[in-house]
Amino acid sequence: RRDNMGRYASDGSSYDDYSENSYARRGYSRGDAKDHMMSKLGEMMEEADPNEREILKQAMRKIEKA
Repeated sequence: RRDNMGRYASDGSSYDDYSENSYARRGYSRGDAKDHMMSKLGEMMEEADPNEREILKQAMRKIEKA
């Protein structure tokens, strides 16, 4: 496990502690990640120049298909 600074904990615990149930309790889903990424790309488009905007649109289309 890692602590809140991203360092590995020194208590000897292992990744075996990450069962499916504990993973689900964290509330993360692929759909949530996809929505978050689309939102971030939309924010980036607001300040992008035309070339960057096209690249961001391409990325958004690829994420939508995933």
